[in-house]
Amino acid sequence: MQVKDSFDIHAEEKNGVWIVKVSGVLDAETNMKFGVFLNDLLDKGALRFIFDLSELGYINSQGIGTLVSIFKKVEGKGRACFLKPSQEVEHIIQLTGLKALFTIKETESDAIAFCRA
Repeated sequence: MQVKDSFDIHAEEKNGVWIVKVSGVLDAETNMKFGVFLNDLLDKGALRFIFDLSELGYINSQGIGTLVSIFKKVEGKGRACFLKPSQEVEHIIQLTGLKALFTIKETESDAIAFCRA
């Protein structure tokens, strides 16, 4: 996968679950925008998240930290998972040892079912 130089984030609600599609590069430059976006959803009462990372070409430690923070905030009140992360991002998740923390689903319907359980 070619890493995009840009960053984009979009969210839509389906069946009470927020699907957050992240693309491009999530690094020190873009992480603040990412965190603010997610905290706005939390402030609106969102507690179920699917992070579609299929088009995310790169994530650094700050981006991982933001995701860990969201997972911890919804723990016990909601659920969160990843939807088909790109090969590069899945490799980073494995290298950091966080694969045990993050649930990864391959289809949107499986991810929605997981988050609604």
